[in-house]
Amino acid sequence: MSVDKFNAKAKLKKFKKQFILGGGLVFVLILVMVYSTDTKDTPPPEKIQSSQVYTAVKKLNPSTADVLLQQNEQQQLQQAQINQQLLQKINDLESQNQTYRKAALEQESNTNALNDKLGKLNTTKIAASGATGNYVSQKPVKAVFEDDINNDSGDDSTFESATQRIGQTANNSSSDKPDEIKSISTYIPSNTFVKGTLIVALSANTGGNADTTPTPFLVRLTDLARLPNEFRANLRSCMVAGSGYGDLSTERIKMRTTKMSCVLKNGQAIDIQVDGYIAGEDSKPGMRGMVVTHSGGVAAKATLAGFIQGIGTIGQAMGQTQTITPLGGVTTTISPQQAVTAGAGAGISQAGQTLSQYYMNMLTQISPSIEVSAGRHVTVVFTNGVELKLPINSQDVSNNSPLPIQ
Repeated sequence: MSVDKFNAKAKLKKFKKQFILGGGLVFVLILVMVYSTDTKDTPPPEKIQSSQVYTAVKKLNPSTADVLLQQNEQQQLQQAQINQQLLQKINDLESQNQTYRKAALEQESNTNALNDKLGKLNTTKIAASGATGNYVSQKPVKAVFEDDINNDSGDDSTFESATQRIGQTANNSSSDKPDEIKSISTYIPSNTFVKGTLIVALSANTGGNADTTPTPFLVRLTDLARLPNEFRANLRSCMVAGSGYGDLSTERIKMRTTKMSCVLKNGQAIDIQVDGYIAGEDSKPGMRGMVVTHSGGVAAKATLAGFIQGIGTIGQAMGQTQTITPLGGVTTTISPQQAVTAGAGAGISQAGQTLSQYYMNMLTQISPSIEVSAGRHVTVVFTNGVELKLPINSQDVSNNSPLPIQ
């Protein structure tokens, strides 16, 4: 046993020596090979182009900011194009304006030349007439030509018509006469007033468009007209018509005269327009009346319709069940047992709403009115002079009775 153990140990030592020698040889060979490869000339590495590199990067979607930035750039480009077009149009308009100004200056120079010619022509006619006397030199009429500078049609009809009007204007200026002296027998001056009686009762509207659709009235004059400087005019029994509208702030009817008619003893009639106003018993313009409102019944009906609508809304809500979802929303459901109640409530609510809207529209069209009864005493004031065309004051004032009705 001891001999065998000794042999095994000797073999193991021999194997270790052989293994260490073999490993050292292999290591020396590897070093020689590495040294030989490093000493050789190695070619430079080839450059790899970017097109030969393949990546597996996933394409990303553009963000909202990138999209907005791109849209903003496009809008800026469009705005720049629009600004360029507008600038071009402005330059064109400026050039056209300069052209029109030159044309206007030329036209003004032609007008001045024509005025000079007209003055020389008038002077030549006066010298050629041969009449004796002192002549007052008249300033030539300045010709004013109205031409549309924006009209490029080349029509000179406006220029020709303007030259034709020059002579007419000169003739009219030379033939002006002073105002004729008017007599109170055929003329009633302004600020004349006369007493009268209201024949027709009024119910004037006070709405927003009352002044556009006034209410007519009729006044019978019951006294002589009071002219300035204590003069009188015989307008007794004449009729004056007009129209008026209500003013809710003053509770008065503003009345203006439009026509006056008279019949003389010889049967001749006068029917002329007159400008004036009516003053009431308190000597204030207009007549004070009673304010009457017609909207009470309609307002009560509108209130009742709104009450019915509220009852219907309550019935509709009683037949519905509302639940709040986990996300915060509201869900409305109708149970089969309450379906009739919900339907009836919805119908009543809709009907009440329709009636309420109808009566509200009616209320907007109804406005208060001011009523004035007939037979009230008024004063008619003429604001402008009245040309009678017939001598009304030549009649007998003491016995001025109207013609009998046949």
